[in-house]
Amino acid sequence: MLVQGSSKKNLIIIGGGFSGTKLAAKIEKTLPPEWMIYLLQFADRQAKMLAKNIVPKLSGNDTKPFAYKPTGMLASIGHNKAVAEVYGVRISGLIAFLMWRGIYLLKVPTLSRKMRLFLEWSWAMFFPPDIAHLGFKRTGEK
Repeated sequence: MLVQGSSKKNLIIIGGGFSGTKLAAKIEKTLPPEWMIYLLQFADRQAKMLAKNIVPKLSGNDTKPFAYKPTGMLASIGHNKAVAEVYGVRISGLIAFLMWRGIYLLKVPTLSRKMRLFLEWSWAMFFPPDIAHLGFKRTGEK
């Protein structure tokens, strides 16, 4: 994204690695601009727009402005449960948890990592963790 109003004419920012700076891109007023740089959803879309704007900018053509409107939020709360709000619809429980995991898997790179993570998660859903207490004692304790 080209930062308008910057003293550097060809400054390109990838993702959201700078904090406290207000983005001069066109951002819809759904959240304060300071919050946007901390959201993966925001950074992902910003990176895609940046990729589309690099060639036109280097060619001297007009670039497209960046606009953002969040699609929703997901949060895993443990024990195969989650809460979600997607396009204004609130969901909770196992369905939200499976949706959270599905979206997370889509973001993981490479098929082998996705498969390994899917198998580990599936195993953990049906079999509780093995917890063993070995009963170690400090030297000198009875």
